[in-house]
Amino acid sequence: MPGNQPRLVPAEGGAGVPLTGRLVTIGSAAGCGLRLPGRKAPALAGHLLFKEGAYQLHDLSGGGLFRVNGELVRGPRALADGDALDLAGTPYTYME
Repeated sequence: MPGNQPRLVPAEGGAGVPLTGRLVTIGSAAGCGLRLPGRKAPALAGHLLFKEGAYQLHDLSGGGLFRVNGELVRGPRALADGDALDLAGTPYTYME
C-alpha cells in the first residue's frame, strides 16, 4: 500500500474519499466503497485495485463510463497523483 493515504477529491471540493484496502468497488449500490450519484451509474460500475505499487482503475460497465485526464478507460489504468477522473459523470481528482 502507498505511504500516503490516497483519496479521490470531488471537483466541488471537500476532504475527499480515502482509498483503503486493496480493492475499492465503484458504483451506485449501497455496498460500494465509492458510491456514485445519478442514474448513469450501474450498481457496480468498476473498481480500483492496488497492484504493482499503484491504484489501477477498471471500468466493468462495458459502456465507457470512466475517463482519466479526458481519455476513455478501456483497460486497467494506473493512476498518478493529480489525475482528473470522470466516473460516470462525477468528476474527481486522484491525490496521493
